[in-house]
Amino acid sequence: MNNLRMILWLLFFTLLWISYTTYLEDIALVNNQALQATNNVPAINEDYIPSFGEQSISPSSEPTIASSINNPSNEILYTHETDDLIISFNNSGDVVSATLKQFPIQKDNPNELVQLLNQNENTRYVIQSGIRSEGFTSEPNHLSQFSFQGINSLGQDYTEIAFLNQDEERIATKTYLVPNSGFEISMTQSLMNLSDNSPRVMPYSQIRRANTPEERSFMNVNSYSYWGPSWYVNDRFERISFDDLRDRPEDYNVTDVLGGWVAALEHHFLVSVIPQSERSGFRAYVQDNDYILTNTGQTTFLMPQEAVNYGATLFIGPKNQDQLEAIDPQLDLAVDYGLLSFIAQPLFWVMRWIYEFVGNWGAAIIIVTLLIKTAFYRLTASAGKSMAKMRTLQPRLKSLQERFKDDRQALSRAMMDLYKKEKINPAAGCLPLFIQMPFFFAFYWVLIESVELRQQPFIFWVDDLSARDPFFILPIINCIAMVLQMRLQPTPADPTQAKVMKIMPVAFSAMFAFFPSGLVLYWTTNALFSIIQQWRINKIIGGNAPSASLGG
Repeated sequence: MNNLRMILWLLFFTLLWISYTTYLEDIALVNNQALQATNNVPAINEDYIPSFGEQSISPSSEPTIASSINNPSNEILYTHETDDLIISFNNSGDVVSATLKQFPIQKDNPNELVQLLNQNENTRYVIQSGIRSEGFTSEPNHLSQFSFQGINSLGQDYTEIAFLNQDEERIATKTYLVPNSGFEISMTQSLMNLSDNSPRVMPYSQIRRANTPEERSFMNVNSYSYWGPSWYVNDRFERISFDDLRDRPEDYNVTDVLGGWVAALEHHFLVSVIPQSERSGFRAYVQDNDYILTNTGQTTFLMPQEAVNYGATLFIGPKNQDQLEAIDPQLDLAVDYGLLSFIAQPLFWVMRWIYEFVGNWGAAIIIVTLLIKTAFYRLTASAGKSMAKMRTLQPRLKSLQERFKDDRQALSRAMMDLYKKEKINPAAGCLPLFIQMPFFFAFYWVLIESVELRQQPFIFWVDDLSARDPFFILPIINCIAMVLQMRLQPTPADPTQAKVMKIMPVAFSAMFAFFPSGLVLYWTTNALFSIIQQWRINKIIGGNAPSASLGG
């Protein structure tokens, strides 16, 4: 087995891996649609409220205390604009719209911006909050009407936005501390008991989002990433399957958790709720075609004339790892590099460190590629020497093929005897490629998932490393590099394999044509460095460098 055959195996495993992950996503989407069509279970409540008993949502019983105040409409009470966000609050004092001012959907259309929250019926994506209060005539939950109390500028850095819900028994407020720059919002819910009763109270906050994952497509980079619910509870990060939520809701109900958070993930962006209380409960649940990620605070009794405050941090923005880690040490796990995170994360750190010096993400990719090649130099050099020796044996191999053209078993024995005599291991090219494959897939996820590379330019025509090459120039260069690389390697003895190898660069480059430019840049750079390395090895072993022309 030689390196040419291993390149075929690499192509096969790459296509198999992509096809398998695509299959899983497609099956999940089909199952969701089928379940939506056949599920006749009555809805709990269109805007249900977490129950006291489970510190979460109970599918078997509706809340015993629905708000006696008229349910709020979709009316927007106030819209606030900062350097980075445009956020809107409805008349229950909840954040129901968020637009990221610095993140256009497409780089060539700067006026169409990424919107993470909205209250449209089919694409609903909102953050809801409230306080359950058993013992009052009405409670300030997310179905209650709140009035806008105005804003208060706190210096040049923050703005305070307040909402009020009040009756004769209690005063409830929702207060948001919004930075003039950034994506982290502090929310405080307060409840003052004006009555002589001692009601049982429990705060909650939740993300509710319609399950609308991106349709899987080679041509849609967004669809490569995970879209859906996730959480960090009991020291474990988990991406939660929508099907599992629907089929096994009891598995996603935990209480008395130290720390933790919930988040709705998508390509490059997330919305997260991080409770500020030391211990709380978490529940993930499905309501029709929406998934709900709920956090509930500890249940307490509120004494007469006593007030209580509950805090939570809302993050609505990009998956910038430095920003996420600053909010919560574990929130950067939302940047999910998959099973190879232990390789991908260090690769990202190195690439980011290099970027700080060179100021260009494309240049950082090239340097990291060179570092990877250097790390594996001795291993790949050993394989390269074996291939160079194999190349010097080509005339003798062809002679054996002519001699034993009608006896394949005799040909195999003669070839193995020749390899043994010349002390050549035809399988020597296998190990280096297999070892490098995890780094290829890890770097794939780094370049797919890292928002730091989103819409970042490289040179000339490559103005977005996270999108495909608009003119397919990099895939063409990659195709040429692969042809040159194969010309430096021994010709396969099998004529069929030799024909396959001639068309493989075109097939491989066609697949890469719709991958992000950063990934194609990595693979092309890797191929060019491999050409230089193999050319030098061939020259040393063969006495001169063999021709690398495109001819036969």
